[in-house]
Amino acid sequence: MEKLLVRRDALDAYERLTGFVGIGRFMEDRGVFKIVEENRCQDK
Repeated sequence: MEKLLVRRDALDAYERLTGFVGIGRFMEDRGVFKIVEENRCQDK
């Protein structure tokens, strides 16, 4: 399964909105998310 690319700022906003602080780190540790620092295009 491919990892989902998630921008750091979007993840921080989600955590503030929902109160699930640390969910991004949890999902990254489990191999579901790959957190990126900026919006990047992906060549396929």
